[in-house]
Amino acid sequence: MLFLSNKVIKIGVLADTHIYKLKEIAPTFLESLKAFDMVIHLGDFVSLELVDYLKSFSNFYGIAGNHDPHTIKSIFPSQDVVEINGKRLGLIHGYWFPLFCQHRSLARFKKDRVDAILYGHTHVIRNEMVKDILFFNPGSALALWPAPWKTLGILSVGERVSGEIVSVSGKGKAGFAKITDSMIDRNTVIKYVCGSPRLPDYHLHEL
Repeated sequence: MLFLSNKVIKIGVLADTHIYKLKEIAPTFLESLKAFDMVIHLGDFVSLELVDYLKSFSNFYGIAGNHDPHTIKSIFPSQDVVEINGKRLGLIHGYWFPLFCQHRSLARFKKDRVDAILYGHTHVIRNEMVKDILFFNPGSALALWPAPWKTLGILSVGERVSGEIVSVSGKGKAGFAKITDSMIDRNTVIKYVCGSPRLPDYHLHEL
Protein backbone atom coordinates (compact mmCIF):
# COMPACT_ATOMS: atom_id res chain seq x y z
CA MET A 1 0.00 0.00 0.00
CA LEU A 2 1.43 3.36 -1.05
CA PHE A 3 0.35 6.81 0.13
CA LEU A 4 2.12 9.95 -1.06
CA SER A 5 1.60 13.56 0.01
CA ASN A 6 3.56 16.81 0.02
CA LYS A 7 2.74 17.38 3.70
CA VAL A 8 3.35 15.61 7.01
CA ILE A 9 0.70 12.91 7.39
CA LYS A 10 -0.99 12.59 10.77
CA ILE A 11 -2.13 9.06 11.60
CA GLY A 12 -4.43 8.04 14.44
CA VAL A 13 -3.32 4.62 15.70
CA LEU A 14 -5.47 2.48 17.97
CA ALA A 15 -5.53 -1.15 19.02
CA ASP A 16 -7.19 -3.69 21.28
CA THR A 17 -10.66 -2.23 21.49
CA HIS A 18 -12.21 -5.62 22.32
CA ILE A 19 -15.77 -4.41 21.98
CA TYR A 20 -18.93 -6.20 20.83
CA LYS A 21 -21.05 -3.14 20.10
CA LEU A 22 -20.00 0.22 18.67
CA LYS A 23 -21.87 2.02 21.46
CA GLU A 24 -19.22 0.76 23.92
CA ILE A 25 -16.90 3.49 22.58
CA ALA A 26 -17.69 7.12 23.34
CA PRO A 27 -19.05 8.93 20.25
CA THR A 28 -16.63 11.81 20.91
CA PHE A 29 -13.68 9.42 20.65
CA LEU A 30 -14.92 8.00 17.35
CA GLU A 31 -15.59 11.50 16.02
CA SER A 32 -12.06 12.61 16.94
CA LEU A 33 -10.58 10.01 14.60
CA LYS A 34 -11.96 11.95 11.64
CA ALA A 35 -9.40 14.70 12.26
CA PHE A 36 -6.54 12.45 11.10
CA ASP A 37 -5.30 11.99 7.54
CA MET A 38 -5.31 8.26 8.14
CA VAL A 39 -6.46 5.79 10.80
CA ILE A 40 -4.82 2.45 11.60
CA HIS A 41 -6.26 -0.23 13.90
CA LEU A 42 -3.75 -2.89 14.97
CA GLY A 43 -6.16 -5.70 15.72
CA ASP A 44 -8.54 -7.15 18.28
CA PHE A 45 -11.48 -5.13 17.03
CA VAL A 46 -13.81 -8.02 18.00
CA SER A 47 -16.80 -5.97 16.79
CA LEU A 48 -17.74 -6.06 13.11
CA GLU A 49 -19.71 -2.86 13.77
CA LEU A 50 -16.44 -1.08 14.56
CA VAL A 51 -14.84 -2.47 11.41
CA ASP A 52 -17.72 -1.19 9.28
CA TYR A 53 -17.51 2.23 10.94
CA LEU A 54 -13.76 2.58 10.36
CA LYS A 55 -14.02 1.30 6.79
CA SER A 56 -16.18 4.34 6.04
CA PHE A 57 -13.03 6.47 6.43
CA SER A 58 -11.23 7.30 3.18
CA ASN A 59 -7.83 6.17 4.46
CA PHE A 60 -8.17 3.29 6.90
CA TYR A 61 -5.93 0.26 7.36
CA GLY A 62 -6.40 -2.62 9.74
CA ILE A 63 -4.71 -5.78 10.96
CA ALA A 64 -6.50 -8.80 12.38
CA GLY A 65 -5.72 -9.76 15.99
CA ASN A 66 -5.81 -13.08 17.80
CA HIS A 67 -9.18 -12.29 19.43
CA ASP A 68 -10.86 -11.27 16.20
CA PRO A 69 -13.51 -13.65 14.83
CA HIS A 70 -13.11 -15.29 11.44
CA THR A 71 -15.44 -12.71 9.88
CA ILE A 72 -12.85 -10.03 10.66
CA LYS A 73 -9.81 -12.21 9.88
CA SER A 74 -11.27 -12.73 6.41
CA ILE A 75 -11.21 -8.94 5.86
CA PHE A 76 -7.76 -7.99 7.20
CA PRO A 77 -4.30 -9.55 6.87
CA SER A 78 -2.27 -10.69 9.89
CA GLN A 79 0.46 -8.24 8.89
CA ASP A 80 0.98 -5.54 6.29
CA VAL A 81 3.33 -2.80 5.13
CA VAL A 82 2.08 0.71 4.37
CA GLU A 83 4.39 3.15 2.59
CA ILE A 84 3.72 6.81 3.38
CA ASN A 85 5.87 9.63 2.03
CA GLY A 86 8.64 7.13 1.34
CA LYS A 87 8.56 5.73 4.89
CA ARG A 88 7.60 2.10 5.37
CA LEU A 89 5.40 1.16 8.33
CA GLY A 90 5.16 -2.50 9.31
CA LEU A 91 1.78 -3.37 10.84
CA ILE A 92 1.31 -6.44 13.03
CA HIS A 93 -0.86 -7.32 16.01
CA GLY A 94 2.04 -8.55 18.13
CA TYR A 95 2.95 -11.05 20.82
CA TRP A 96 2.90 -10.87 24.63
CA PHE A 97 6.49 -10.35 25.79
CA PRO A 98 8.07 -7.17 24.34
CA LEU A 99 11.50 -8.72 23.66
CA PHE A 100 9.84 -11.72 22.06
CA CYS A 101 7.60 -9.42 20.10
CA GLN A 102 10.55 -7.33 18.99
CA HIS A 103 12.54 -10.36 17.88
CA ARG A 104 9.66 -11.93 15.95
CA SER A 105 8.50 -8.62 14.51
CA LEU A 106 11.95 -7.83 13.16
CA ALA A 107 12.08 -11.28 11.60
CA ARG A 108 8.64 -10.81 10.01
CA PHE A 109 9.67 -7.52 8.37
CA LYS A 110 13.32 -8.34 7.67
CA LYS A 111 12.93 -8.10 3.89
CA ASP A 112 10.71 -5.02 3.98
CA ARG A 113 13.25 -2.52 5.38
CA VAL A 114 10.65 -0.81 7.53
CA ASP A 115 11.13 2.51 9.31
CA ALA A 116 8.61 1.66 12.03
CA ILE A 117 6.86 -1.38 13.44
CA LEU A 118 3.38 -0.73 14.80
CA TYR A 119 1.85 -3.37 17.04
CA GLY A 120 -0.69 -3.91 19.80
CA HIS A 121 -1.68 -7.01 21.80
CA THR A 122 0.17 -6.22 25.05
CA HIS A 123 -2.06 -3.18 25.85
CA VAL A 124 1.19 -1.53 26.96
CA ILE A 125 2.30 1.72 25.37
CA ARG A 126 5.63 1.95 23.58
CA ASN A 127 7.24 4.75 21.60
CA GLU A 128 10.89 3.81 21.26
CA MET A 129 13.61 3.89 18.62
CA VAL A 130 15.65 0.69 18.39
CA LYS A 131 18.43 0.55 15.78
CA ASP A 132 16.76 3.24 13.63
CA ILE A 133 13.36 1.52 13.77
CA LEU A 134 10.47 3.05 15.71
CA PHE A 135 8.61 0.48 17.81
CA PHE A 136 5.17 1.91 18.46
CA ASN A 137 2.32 0.49 20.54
CA PRO A 138 -0.67 2.79 21.19
CA GLY A 139 -1.83 0.79 24.23
CA SER A 140 -5.49 0.00 24.76
CA ALA A 141 -8.15 2.37 23.46
CA LEU A 142 -10.45 1.24 26.29
CA ALA A 143 -7.96 0.89 29.14
CA LEU A 144 -8.07 -2.89 29.18
CA TRP A 145 -5.74 -4.57 31.67
CA PRO A 146 -2.90 -3.92 32.26
CA ALA A 147 -3.32 -0.50 30.64
CA PRO A 148 -4.15 2.06 33.37
CA TRP A 149 -5.43 4.65 30.88
CA LYS A 150 -7.38 4.81 27.64
CA THR A 151 -4.83 5.74 25.01
CA LEU A 152 -4.49 6.67 21.38
CA GLY A 153 -1.31 6.81 19.32
CA ILE A 154 -0.47 9.61 16.90
CA LEU A 155 2.15 9.15 14.19
CA SER A 156 3.57 11.98 12.12
CA VAL A 157 5.10 10.86 8.84
CA GLY A 158 7.08 13.31 6.74
CA GLU A 159 10.83 13.32 6.25
CA ARG A 160 10.94 11.22 9.42
CA VAL A 161 8.54 9.11 11.46
CA SER A 162 7.74 10.27 14.99
CA GLY A 163 5.09 9.22 17.46
CA GLU A 164 3.33 10.28 20.61
CA ILE A 165 0.77 8.64 22.88
CA VAL A 166 -2.18 10.62 24.19
CA SER A 167 -4.22 9.64 27.23
CA VAL A 168 -7.91 9.98 26.50
CA SER A 169 -10.11 11.19 29.34
CA GLY A 170 -12.79 8.93 30.76
CA LYS A 171 -12.92 5.62 32.56
CA GLY A 172 -12.19 2.35 30.81
CA LYS A 173 -14.06 -0.92 31.06
CA ALA A 174 -13.96 -2.64 34.44
CA GLY A 175 -14.20 -6.32 33.56
CA PHE A 176 -11.24 -8.50 34.55
CA ALA A 177 -9.42 -5.48 36.01
CA LYS A 178 -11.83 -5.42 38.97
CA ILE A 179 -10.20 -8.65 40.17
CA THR A 180 -6.61 -8.09 39.12
CA ASP A 181 -6.43 -4.53 40.45
CA SER A 182 -7.13 -5.84 43.92
CA MET A 183 -4.08 -8.12 43.67
CA ILE A 184 -1.45 -6.12 41.79
CA ASP A 185 -0.84 -2.51 40.78
CA ARG A 186 -1.16 -1.88 37.05
CA ASN A 187 1.96 0.30 36.94
CA THR A 188 3.90 -2.60 38.45
CA VAL A 189 2.75 -4.81 35.59
CA ILE A 190 3.67 -2.17 33.00
CA LYS A 191 7.10 -1.71 34.56
CA TYR A 192 7.67 -5.45 34.39
CA VAL A 193 6.41 -5.87 30.83
CA CYS A 194 7.68 -2.65 29.28
CA GLY A 195 10.77 -1.84 31.36
CA SER A 196 9.32 1.39 32.75
CA PRO A 197 5.90 3.05 33.10
CA ARG A 198 6.84 5.34 30.16
CA LEU A 199 4.84 8.15 31.71
CA PRO A 200 6.63 10.83 29.63
CA ASP A 201 4.87 9.39 26.57
CA TYR A 202 1.53 10.54 27.94
CA HIS A 203 -0.28 13.83 27.43
CA LEU A 204 -3.81 14.45 28.66
CA HIS A 205 -6.08 14.73 25.66
CA GLU A 206 -9.61 15.84 26.45
CA LEU A 207 -12.28 14.67 24.03
